Amino acid sequence: MLAAVLCTALLTAGCAGSGDTGAEGDPVADVVSGIAPNPAIAAKLPPQVRASGRIRVATAAKGSPPIRYYSETNGKLIGVEIDLQQAVGRVLGVRMDSQDATFDEILPALGSGRYDLGQGNFGVTEERKKLVDFVTYYDDGFGFLVRAGRQQPPIQGPADLCGLRVGTTAGTSFEQVLHQRVGECAARSRADYHVSVYRSTADSMLALSQNKMDVLVSSSVFLQYAAERQRGRMTYVNKIYDEHVGFVLKHDSPLSEPLRLAVQQLIDDGAYQKIMAKWGLESAAIRQSQVNPPGLR
Repeated sequence: MLAAVLCTALLTAGCAGSGDTGAEGDPVADVVSGIAPNPAIAAKLPPQVRASGRIRVATAAKGSPPIRYYSETNGKLIGVEIDLQQAVGRVLGVRMDSQDATFDEILPALGSGRYDLGQGNFGVTEERKKLVDFVTYYDDGFGFLVRAGRQQPPIQGPADLCGLRVGTTAGTSFEQVLHQRVGECAARSRADYHVSVYRSTADSMLALSQNKMDVLVSSSVFLQYAAERQRGRMTYVNKIYDEHVGFVLKHDSPLSEPLRLAVQQLIDDGAYQKIMAKWGLESAAIRQSQVNPPGLR
């Protein structure tokens, strides 16, 4: 199970979240089942979705706590994205038919019509907006993690990584920006940073623990969560580049507005705040869901 691999990578006895937890450390508060459908919003769904009663969701299963991961308790995919997905489905009165997919296959599959929407902690970037539309549901950013004991000054941008061994995960905006801006080191007559790319967050965390890199660049949401549970072993440095995160859909999908309205209702009635608090992500909460806000360039 990915959660077991990640817990090993984090060198921790239990990947606990905020709030009530079960025997294995997973948050167990039920913050979704009491959400009622909103007929007015549901009426805005495309006819074929209303007829089928389901939305096909491509979910990047190889995630990490608290975003999405497989529970050691029951083997189910859980996390803040899964709760948000199911909460939106309840507002819309449809079943969210979640199907496992790899991160890098989701965007192309949306264009082919294989799925109606996708999830995978997708940050809004101007490059991705050329391929898909976004409906936002929380904020993330570029975070930096080091092994405890390393005297790492705050990182304001890639130029502060010059000469370091840097690790990140394949197919992410982190990898994209690191490769795009490595030339900033030469412009400052400094040695380039060396980027190692890993297939999963668990692999990159393990590499950091084994001193195969100096700095891990990944989701700020995840790295803060990991550092909190690894006090004395890992240290969170700081966050840069605020990044909106949300559902991804094919361009001009008729689902975009119903999804936005559903997320906004959850925000307005307090259900959203309960979900974010369950996973200890109050600082990542948003006040307004948007379709295609400005993204990272």
